[in-house]
Amino acid sequence: VDLALELTSALHTYAFLRMRDEIFTWTEAAVAMDGAHAHPLYAVAAGSLALGLALRWDLERAEMYARTGLAANGSTIEALDALAVVALERGDLSSAIRWAKDLEREATAAGDDYFLAFSHLTRFVAHLEDDDRVAAGVHQRRFAELAFDLGNPTLMAWAHLSEGEFLLAEDVASASRLFDDAIAMGSSVGNDLVVGLALSAMATSHAEQGLVPAAISVFVQTVEHWLERADWAHQFATLRSVVSFLGRIGQTEFAAELLGAVRQGYADLTPAGSAMAQLTDSAASLEASLGRERFRRLVASGRRLTRHETVALAQRALGEASADLGMDPEVAVLANLVHLSDADRTLSLHRA
Repeated sequence: VDLALELTSALHTYAFLRMRDEIFTWTEAAVAMDGAHAHPLYAVAAGSLALGLALRWDLERAEMYARTGLAANGSTIEALDALAVVALERGDLSSAIRWAKDLEREATAAGDDYFLAFSHLTRFVAHLEDDDRVAAGVHQRRFAELAFDLGNPTLMAWAHLSEGEFLLAEDVASASRLFDDAIAMGSSVGNDLVVGLALSAMATSHAEQGLVPAAISVFVQTVEHWLERADWAHQFATLRSVVSFLGRIGQTEFAAELLGAVRQGYADLTPAGSAMAQLTDSAASLEASLGRERFRRLVASGRRLTRHETVALAQRALGEASADLGMDPEVAVLANLVHLSDADRTLSLHRA
């Protein structure tokens, strides 16, 4: 038990940021061992497992393990971080903010500026989703201050990403440059999570600028990135943007069917703020374009798809969109890899 919990707890940051899902499977086995619950590292391991389950979008079990870790002896920092993430993914923004405040208190008491920074990042995301740009800006700036004071490349990559997300609604070009910076810095330390988030944001920024071939290319990369890492939470967040993008470029039938699948994925959740608005706006636009009966038939078809079938549908839709533009999908992806050459070469080296 000692060795199992020591190993899996020590690997938490590596597993979460490099998205090594198999390590969370090991952690689940470790916390189930006889005597594990009384171990001083149980709380850390349970919180770590909760974050891994949140990436899988297994939110019920994620919350269960996080609360178990919170009630155990030992550090509660990882469990509080996990509870904040679970609340965000459920669209429960007020709870996410509350858990993040608790995380701030515990991290401050422990002198842990790393998790203190994440308490501000969580509140930035929650306030941005709630369209409270004043509060979002306050927490983004505080997060960035902590990141650069620590000199931590992972946190600095996230600082570039969060600033880009904040600017995206007002200055798309600057946001895109920040996403490039986030990818380069995240890749330099093998941070697959922040790279995926920045790719998703970059695809959206390309779409907002009307750069259709570039948007297709990066969406293809992003969907594959999340699929390879079994991250369903961020996959479906990306697919929301793919639905909107497909509708804007005239791939309305694909968009409507994918909308049905994405809605089904969120059936037990309440998408928050901008996420809900994105789904609602896409539905209204597609119904107006396709007509009510056709729209509803396609949405119903999408609702029957599994998660993997949903991803396959998105990949097929993006492939057909690229073909309609005369793009070779493989060439398009290669062109984007050239654009991100330094970042992706570094990422490939870290994978090796």
